[in-house]
Amino acid sequence: MLQIDGKIEDRKYYQLIDYLYQKCDVLTFGLYNHYQYYVTPKNIHCFPQYDLNSHVNEEDCNEFIEYKKRIEWLIAHYRRFFIKEYTDVEYAGGLCGHKIEIKIIRFDEYLLGALKGTQGLYDWRAPNKPENLCFYSGTKCFLQSIAHEKLCFYIPTTKKLRTR
Repeated sequence: MLQIDGKIEDRKYYQLIDYLYQKCDVLTFGLYNHYQYYVTPKNIHCFPQYDLNSHVNEEDCNEFIEYKKRIEWLIAHYRRFFIKEYTDVEYAGGLCGHKIEIKIIRFDEYLLGALKGTQGLYDWRAPNKPENLCFYSGTKCFLQSIAHEKLCFYIPTTKKLRTR
């Protein structure tokens, strides 16, 4: 895995997106609900106050509801390109414990145009956009981003697309 440092915006971002379009056919992203937790054997150390297999809802989840409305409106035009949607607590190799709605989308020129409607890779984050774009060639992860941490990784073709 190779970490790509520095800003990925404007011309550099558009060049990266064009390159990914040539190499990849699938894009994924996650909608993170920071108000719902699933306590599993893998993440129980993060939530010692809860029992194993607990499903915890925090009372004030209006922020996520509003976020999801904004995102659903944004992605409504691309729904016909969706390959699969599922919910998990693990995404892109990371384990957070929060409920994550994961979307797997066919990456074609229509989606390419949408990606270019943003100034940079790290603009893809809450509260206005889906988070953590990952690009796949077949079932192999090619590039992974963690927008809120401003991290991006090129991954030699070893990490497989997880469809649950």
